[in-house]
Amino acid sequence: MLLLAFGRGNVVATGVIVVITILNIIVYKLRQLQEAYVCVESKSSSTSQEDQCRCFSLAEIRSATSNFDNALVIGKGGFGRVYKGLMDNGANTVAIKRLNSKSKQGAREFWTEIEMLS
Repeated sequence: MLLLAFGRGNVVATGVIVVITILNIIVYKLRQLQEAYVCVESKSSSTSQEDQCRCFSLAEIRSATSNFDNALVIGKGGFGRVYKGLMDNGANTVAIKRLNSKSKQGAREFWTEIEMLS
């Protein structure tokens, strides 16, 4: 009887460890997404710079848009809002399109639109 109870305890402990491990993986992946970089192709006439990419961290994008301030909204679409932003200490004015997670359109259509606009 003691051996049977000990076996059930191991199953429960193993299950708890598996759940904790899965939760840790999910939190890790969410943090990776939060800190992900957005790359924008450089549009320059020089062929050596055509393959370069300018990357912006989420912190830079939040800073450029004053943390996505509604006063900086310059447009809305099926994917979400478009914000006016200032990059490089105000040297460059940019439009930053933020995908709304509740949008009925998917990420694939979002990236297609971004590529078309670029």
